[in-house]
Amino acid sequence: MASVGIPPLLADIIRKALITRVNVDEMVEIAVSPQLIERLQRFDPDVLVIASGVCGDTSLAAAAGAALTRAKLVILSEDARYILDAGAEREFTADTLADLLL
Repeated sequence: MASVGIPPLLADIIRKALITRVNVDEMVEIAVSPQLIERLQRFDPDVLVIASGVCGDTSLAAAAGAALTRAKLVILSEDARYILDAGAEREFTADTLADLLL
């Protein structure tokens, strides 16, 4: 699992919540940089969690989704209260996240 733009405390909460639900034990933060897509391709995560504030628009998420064809893409709202899922907002909880990943 990889994350982009997720604050460390939130990343730790996500990782701990998913350990028991989806067997995730590692969450790697990948810094936003011009080489972001290349780094994501090298790491090749099963799941990518992106903070929408990092995206600015949907271009980063679209580029990541195209580059990582096997990864499940999860985009969190800027305030991390919602998961942006196919144009809909779903409340961000550990259970909602786990449901998306199963």
